[in-house]
Amino acid sequence: MAVHPERRHGAITSPDAECALWGELDMFTAETARTTARAALMNAGPGLVIDVSAVTFIDCSGLAPLLGLVRDARAAGGRVTLVGATAGMRRLLGATGLSDEFDLRPALAARLAL
Repeated sequence: MAVHPERRHGAITSPDAECALWGELDMFTAETARTTARAALMNAGPGLVIDVSAVTFIDCSGLAPLLGLVRDARAAGGRVTLVGATAGMRRLLGATGLSDEFDLRPALAARLAL
């Protein structure tokens, strides 16, 4: 799993911080993801846009850092947007009752094709 804080000018029109996650998001990578994404949020908030289109695996322990980011963003008056959540990630969010905690948006490539 990797986290890359970034500002993709013109890619996502948002005043919020942006970062990308890829690889596996599980108990072994959750803390690194939260720490790095939280730094992006604190530096550029109030909300956070996370490109999760390249996350290949996520389990319940991988949801924990995302929920922590939701709390951090709310405290700053913002929200967390997940861009490109896979069907599996959306199922996990639905099964845990957490879908409404996030703004879910299609992957950037799909939006550009419209």
